Amino acid sequence: MSGENVDQAEVDLRFALVRERYGLLIEPTAFGDVRRRIEGIARNGEELRAVRLDNSFEPFSIFGPHRGERGD
Repeated sequence: MSGENVDQAEVDLRFALVRERYGLLIEPTAFGDVRRRIEGIARNGEELRAVRLDNSFEPFSIFGPHRGERGD
């Protein structure tokens, strides 16, 4: 997987932010799980940043057929 090595500085900053804002609401035993989840978020961000897009790429169109109005 391309995102195995996450930026630990980013993880540390995000974890410190979560701990500062919500530390009183989180059980002390849950901090390890919170940190692992933050690492997963950072890994996903790195994988998204690895995809190169240019201005010619457009969002996918979603086709929804129109059946007309119902006569209820």
